[in-house]
Amino acid sequence: MIDEVERNIAFYEMRFPSIPGENGFIQFSEVTRYIEDIFRRNEASWIHERETASVRLIDFDAATYDGYVVLLISSSNSRLADPSFEAISDGNFRDEPKRPGEGISSSAHIVIKAQAEARAGFPHKIAVERITGLGSSIIAPFFNHILKRSYEDAVPRPTFRFNHSDRHYRASVDMSGDLSTRLGEQIRRGRVLGIELIDYRNEPSQLDEENVFVEKKRTIELSVSGDPDENMLTRSINSLKRRLRLEGYDELKVRIGYDEAGSQTIPIRVDIDQDATETLAVRKELVSVEHPMGQRHSNLNEELVRAMIRVMNH
Repeated sequence: MIDEVERNIAFYEMRFPSIPGENGFIQFSEVTRYIEDIFRRNEASWIHERETASVRLIDFDAATYDGYVVLLISSSNSRLADPSFEAISDGNFRDEPKRPGEGISSSAHIVIKAQAEARAGFPHKIAVERITGLGSSIIAPFFNHILKRSYEDAVPRPTFRFNHSDRHYRASVDMSGDLSTRLGEQIRRGRVLGIELIDYRNEPSQLDEENVFVEKKRTIELSVSGDPDENMLTRSINSLKRRLRLEGYDELKVRIGYDEAGSQTIPIRVDIDQDATETLAVRKELVSVEHPMGQRHSNLNEELVRAMIRVMNH
């Protein structure tokens, strides 16, 4: 468990393609204006999971940190119980009944570098405070939701010229992991906890109760006992990868634990002929601040923001 003066940080890249696509990619300065506009109107929220969960933008700063835009988003879920965060260390959870509409609530800081990378799609580097329930699968849809609303509410609505006519457009968000580290580096840094073998079945997908496609797959989970050295792990993973390819498997996942920063699962394609330890992985780091932090912030924490900016540039 991390200390209350520490936070795990994950690194991603964000692109802002236009909808429709004929308008290319949108400048981040324009996207920032639309995010700030809906934030100032106190309408930057997204209700999801059948109206039992919400994500909100609760603080925003595009001026204080030169070259960076900083956001604080909160996540609330009325279907989850909310233990006393301060008592987690001694195991004394709160036990009074949950009140109507009440649930677990947490917040996460997001730092976006204003200067785009000189690569395809002009991605922007971002750092995200790692909080359960606030990963990229929630953050990207949240940004898409508020940007869609902000652009559609704009007067006049922005347009671009295409085929001799003016067409409305809006920015969208494409978020992907910053693949700037490798499996081999993470094995040296942590310890392998387990390996999962995955075979995606050639069968029709089915819809779950929320009309989301569920892909059928077969999985086998392997645990790692003892304390094998790096060379033994590397040989074993590469040997397993070759065998899985012959047996028709699609992927294996290696779960690595870190004494200082939780765990990370790294997927490896078995159909790519390369050393498995060269597999790219999302960069994650641990940052520390001087003063203890709670489970949820109402305003941006300057100490944490500056620590995130430092590690972004490390």
